Amino acid sequence: MKVSINETYDSQHIILLPVFEKELLTDDSYGINSEVKFLFESRIFEGKKEQMHYLHSGQNFLLVGLGEKAKINDQILRNLISEGFKYAKKMNFKNISYHCIDLNKVTLITESIILANYQFDKYKTVKKDNEVEFFNILKEGIVDQSRISEHVALAEATLVARVLSNEPANILTPKELSARVRLFGEEYGFEVEVLGKDGIEKENMHAYLAVTAASDEEPQFIIMRYKGNPDSKDIYGFVGKGLTYDSGGLSIKPTDSMLTMKDDMSGASAVIGMMIALSRNKVKINVTSVVAACENLISGKGYKPGDIISSRASKSIFIANTDAEGRLTLVDAIDYIIDSESIKEVVDIATLTGAAVQALGTTTTAMISTDESMKKRMFAAAEKADERIWELPLFDDYRDLVKHHEADLTNSGGKPGTMTAAAFIENFVKDVPWVHLDIAGTSWIEKDKGYLSKGATGVGVRLLYQFLKETI
Repeated sequence: MKVSINETYDSQHIILLPVFEKELLTDDSYGINSEVKFLFESRIFEGKKEQMHYLHSGQNFLLVGLGEKAKINDQILRNLISEGFKYAKKMNFKNISYHCIDLNKVTLITESIILANYQFDKYKTVKKDNEVEFFNILKEGIVDQSRISEHVALAEATLVARVLSNEPANILTPKELSARVRLFGEEYGFEVEVLGKDGIEKENMHAYLAVTAASDEEPQFIIMRYKGNPDSKDIYGFVGKGLTYDSGGLSIKPTDSMLTMKDDMSGASAVIGMMIALSRNKVKINVTSVVAACENLISGKGYKPGDIISSRASKSIFIANTDAEGRLTLVDAIDYIIDSESIKEVVDIATLTGAAVQALGTTTTAMISTDESMKKRMFAAAEKADERIWELPLFDDYRDLVKHHEADLTNSGGKPGTMTAAAFIENFVKDVPWVHLDIAGTSWIEKDKGYLSKGATGVGVRLLYQFLKETI
């Protein structure tokens, strides 16, 4: 789909017209207000939130109800225009235009439509023949084209993350993931280094190796370095959870819970997408991201509940649950990036706990942090990215729960699960400023909604990108 600004293609296109509840169009350049007034009076269409009405009056229009003007916000606008786009797409229009009512919203609409156009149908032998060829934003006034290009790149990087998380685990193995990241690095201009099992062993990543031991797939420790500001020595670090499949190990999950475990690497997808966006937009900042990619399966070689294992930081860990595996890979990755990459601060992002879903549902990411500056920037980034986050506490009571009488730590401190998981990870961040993001609830959606498509959401890409923009 080609995205353009202020162009038309042919008379067969359809124009999305945003309409506030019972308010006529302020710009009636199409000469249809008399018809809109009739629709209001006959109650066929009143501009109520989520109402859609197709109108043919010289050309094709889709009236998109936004609801009360006083209640509109960016999230509502994003989602409703995206729903209008998908409605027109189902009507088999190949060229869709949007009549822009606010120049300040051009970038978020562009971004949202690119995201709304995505569906994961790669493996379907018969695909729907309703692909949109052109999306055009009609506006009056000057728009900063560089900002449009920035958000196109950001949306497309988010789609990369969605594709990675949607890929089935028999296709996207750790080796396949590392191969794709190498190609991304070559295409977009960031360095990629990959450690195989031998290299991981040399780094003494014992906790990570325990998780991957039961799988026949070789683990891949993926290191990505983006050097956008050679004049600065500051490097910002990111760690994405990279379980390309998680069965739960011997603490096995129910079948229904395993069906979407291909997305247990959505933290990895987020940092990969972020690296692509930074590179495409040539952001002046230095970033290193790492992913400890592996599978958590079952075999005679696997780790067991009751085992005591070591870690790269030489802390001993009692295994209370083999399904609390993500944090084991994260802590070795965090210890590596702090110890070897000279980072200024670190963010980890992971589909970590079902407790985050219980606490915040599927619309809000849990955040826990030890640094006020990072929290402030993350909240500002969330506002710009339209990705909700909520801070959860990290009290000493929770820290006490991850201590163990037989080892330094236990990998499962019990309830509240999101906070005890973060308390476990905190033991490995040393004195480096740190933010932990639990995206277990927000990485996946069960049905289309607004600009989100069923399946992987690509959550975190835009959030982390905007976080770094707040940092510069």
